[in-house]
Order: sequence, then structure tokens, then C-alpha cells
Amino acid sequence: MRGVEEAEDGQDAEERRTIKRGREGDDPGIDGEPVRKKIDLTLLPMYRTHDADNLHPDLALTLQHKENYLRDIPTAKHFILTHPDCPEVPNGIWNDVLASNYVNLDRVFSGHYSLDGDPGDIKRIGDFEVISGGSKPDKHIRDKGDWGGAWDTYSEAVAFAYPHREPELRSYGKYINGLFSSLPTAPSRVINYDCAVRTRLARGNRYLLTEVAKFNDLYTLHFIAPGLGGSTSRSTSKTPRSGGRSNDICRRFNEGKCTADPCRYRHRCFSCGGDHGLSTCNTPSGSGGARGQRK
Repeated sequence: MRGVEEAEDGQDAEERRTIKRGREGDDPGIDGEPVRKKIDLTLLPMYRTHDADNLHPDLALTLQHKENYLRDIPTAKHFILTHPDCPEVPNGIWNDVLASNYVNLDRVFSGHYSLDGDPGDIKRIGDFEVISGGSKPDKHIRDKGDWGGAWDTYSEAVAFAYPHREPELRSYGKYINGLFSSLPTAPSRVINYDCAVRTRLARGNRYLLTEVAKFNDLYTLHFIAPGLGGSTSRSTSKTPRSGGRSNDICRRFNEGKCTADPCRYRHRCFSCGGDHGLSTCNTPSGSGGARGQRK
């Protein structure tokens, strides 16, 4: 009886393995192992409606590089890390840089002072990859100087993987530094705004960092709307109560919508301080103007 039971148990185990193989793949290989079918790209709705040709040339080139890196990020990272001119950045951010994901600049800032190696290093054990040092950054960006140093390091890495983005990164850095200069008492608002902008950029494929007009809602959230933006800093500028002049820059003028004559707010560009609006500014990365005020 025991021999019969063992035979039946062995048969059940083989049946379970057969069922499992059937679930894992559609076509059995030569050795009985399943062979997973490749995806049919022609059936993907986004494949049929791909319109990269209508994008800004820099965005189209970014998507081309991104698609290529995502095919095999470990191999791409291997060539970067073995290149003589590899930027000195924490190894743990390279995957996100190549995939054009959001990168927390606190990680870059912390890595500059780290004495324990790079956080987030990937170690290979057999066929597995183990990510070590996944703790939160122990240092945080608090002001213009911290942000500028981390940004220079981060943008060097991005420009190494996406060389055509170097002018865009440089211009955006000047723009954010301009905001720090115009809001010296509220650096946290600028830091939060930068995080929000780069998060939106990482989630979509139709934004350039220099297209600041596309982030007007984020600007309002972090600089204009009281109590919003996730910042504890408060502006010291007050809105005039009854027809007085204000030193604040007119928000609607920068959007090309101001019809007040005269206007109680200054008609100056948020970015460069010129007598035109931000919507028509040719130098969005200028030195930055004073804080705007919505009427």
C-alpha cells in the first residue's frame, strides 16, 4: 500500500509541475520548460498612436535615449561606471538618471559627505541583485548653497547620459537660483517648488525644465496661495488694501492677462525683471525677479 501511495504522490507532484509550467508560459520548449511569448507591439494602443515627431526636438531625443536605456539599464550603467569621465555621483542614483525618473537631491547632497560608501549600491549575488543602504538621506538641502552644489552634481550626471539636455539643465539652474535670490527668507518654498517641477517632469514626457509657463499652477501653489505649498515659510510682503501701490510683481501681467489701468502691481517679468511678461520672455533662466502677487 505504501508503494502505491508514494507512486500516487509522485504522480500528483508531476501533474502539479505540469500545470505550473502551463501557467507560466504558452509554448513548451525543447526541454519541457515554458517559453514566454514576446509582446506584440502592434497591439499596443500607445504604439499605434506614437507621435514623437510632433514633440520638441529635445524631448524627442530624450525619449529616444530613454527608450534605449530602459531596454537594459544594468548594461548601460556598466558602460557609464567604467568610463574614464564618469561623473562623481552616488552610484545609487544612476538607475533613476538613466530612466529619467525623479531624483531626490538630498541623496546627492548626502552622498557628498558620506563616509560609508554610496547609499543604494547594487550588489550581485548569483542571479540576484541586492540593493544595500536603502535608508533615508541623513542630510537635507536647506538653502541656496546646498541646492546649488547638489544640482551641479546631479545635472552633470544627467548631461552625461543625455548630452543634449546640458543647456536646459544650465538654464533651469539659473532660474531656480534666481528664485532663491528673490526669496531669501523662504528657501524652503523654492526647494519644494523645484521638487514639484521635477516630479511632474519625471511623470510626463512632454515637459522641458525651461518651459516654466507650464508650471504656473505649481508656482501659485508654492509662492502665491497662502498656507499652501507645503512650506512653513511666510512672505513678509503685504497686499495693498485700498488702491495703494505694491512692490510685488503682477501675476496676471506675466500671464498676459492684466487689463488694469493703472495696475497697483509692478509690470515686470518674473524671470529676468524686464518690462515684458513671463509668457513672452526669451530668457526664462534669468536672474529672477521679485515675488509675484495675484490680483
